[in-house]
Amino acid sequence: MNNNKNQALSRFSGLVHYITPYKGTLGFALVLMLGSSLAALASPWLAGRFTDALLNDTPPLGLPVATFLLIWLLLLAIQAALSFGNQYLIGRTSEQMLARLRLRLYEHLQALPLGFYHDHKRGELLTLVTNDATAISSFVTGTLLSLLPLMVTFLGALGFIFYIDPLIALLIGFFLPLFYLVTKLIGRRIRPITRAMIDEYARTFSVVEENLGLLPVIKSYTRERIESERFQQGNLRLLNLTHRYQRIQAMMTPTIQFLASAGILLLLFLGIQRIDSGQMTAASLVSLLLYGMLLTRPVSGLADIYGQVQRTRGAAERLTHIFSIEPEPIDEESASRLPPVKGEIEFRRVHFAYPDREEILRGLDLQVNAGETIAITGENGAGKSTLAHLLMRFHEPQSG
Repeated sequence: MNNNKNQALSRFSGLVHYITPYKGTLGFALVLMLGSSLAALASPWLAGRFTDALLNDTPPLGLPVATFLLIWLLLLAIQAALSFGNQYLIGRTSEQMLARLRLRLYEHLQALPLGFYHDHKRGELLTLVTNDATAISSFVTGTLLSLLPLMVTFLGALGFIFYIDPLIALLIGFFLPLFYLVTKLIGRRIRPITRAMIDEYARTFSVVEENLGLLPVIKSYTRERIESERFQQGNLRLLNLTHRYQRIQAMMTPTIQFLASAGILLLLFLGIQRIDSGQMTAASLVSLLLYGMLLTRPVSGLADIYGQVQRTRGAAERLTHIFSIEPEPIDEESASRLPPVKGEIEFRRVHFAYPDREEILRGLDLQVNAGETIAITGENGAGKSTLAHLLMRFHEPQSG
């Protein structure tokens, strides 16, 4: 299992190489996220100080109330400005990254030998350029970048709770594996469904692509209803898979949020008990509850991240597989040198077969003299088009 995880990580890191020339921009966006997280961590502490000042009839932090509230308002304004800058920067970078990945993918697909297209449906390749490329771009700019700020928020909130009451912080740490276990149990069903969704998406839209190209034939034989039913069957299978995915994804986040909310109520109960025993002040309880509520954001976010990771792994595997296929050589140095062309065409003992099929040409000998016009006839699948493709070097013969 560890080997599989290492291979998946290696494939994804190789893919990220194609789409992240914006390291400086992404790094700056990450700084904005961290700044927003730090500003969010300061608000519960200020709320505790303000509560303490109200209960003891003293100025908060030795400042007039109006000044204290203005400082708090300034902090909230900074947090909002950082969030705005981050969302704008991430949105713009995500689109740039997606455009770059689509271009790299299109150029690579264009350079692959024609034999590759005999083994892959066009709908499957269109899915790579549209669905999979979008999934990777969104994951890098949305999910991956948010991991560090979420961890900062989580560790910061937990640290402040530990400072307020170490026993409650240790109790929270004790229950954290429960969140991971629930996420794992629910999320393990997501990956096979997402894989099936992509495969069905490719099959369904292959039908669309094929039928649009054959529309005159379909109309000539009045097959519109038959083809509509064929598309509808695939469309319904895709819809059912999507409903299953949404049901699991919709179950995960509320479950985690419920557990987190139950934890907040437990914090409230324990805090009241410790106030009654004189081990905690009311102001500390206010800060504790606010930090507990802040703690639920990264915990709930981890549930969404887990689902996104499972969905993106399939897209990453498909894209890295495509990029690992060697394109045809297009530079002059690697191309074969032709002798002086006299206009003659000759095939000598040529053997050729398409992948996973029987040989279509078996020891073919053919000579066409310069200026000669010939006609090649035969039934469908006899190899007429294959001869032209071999002549243009679209395919390589097995021998000859």
